[in-house]
Amino acid sequence: MGRSARDNEVRYIKQTKTRTGSELYGADNVLVYRLVQTNGFTHFEFQDYGREKDHLKESSFDTEMEEINAIVPLCGQKQSQRQIADAVGISPATVNRRIAKAKKLGLLDENGMPVSPVSSETEEKHEKQPETPETSAQPDLFEKEGGDE
Repeated sequence: MGRSARDNEVRYIKQTKTRTGSELYGADNVLVYRLVQTNGFTHFEFQDYGREKDHLKESSFDTEMEEINAIVPLCGQKQSQRQIADAVGISPATVNRRIAKAKKLGLLDENGMPVSPVSSETEEKHEKQPETPETSAQPDLFEKEGGDE
């Protein structure tokens, strides 16, 4: 059973395990209920069938990058993942995933410290790159050797 991201009072039920028979209520066919209260009795009222992805919170790249940008400076202050989670308002597991992604993106080094945008190492790489030659080093394949024509 999951809570819908669309409405706080909507729940969906997904079949996760099948011991015998076939799966009827998988991710593409979940049961959708509304939590209602009638005469002091709280119960579920069937609404419809739906897809699980319609009820999940959308993960967007922008939100993820905002979280990473908030986490990187806190890593520089040597805060724990739990402290960062409390400060940013996300779970410690999400902080761990965002730190791993920040390392892959080169925003944090292997020790979890922020990487400066321009370092001497990157400047040296730009200076040492070979320049492209102005003329082609390949011989012209259509040029005749004898020049008899």
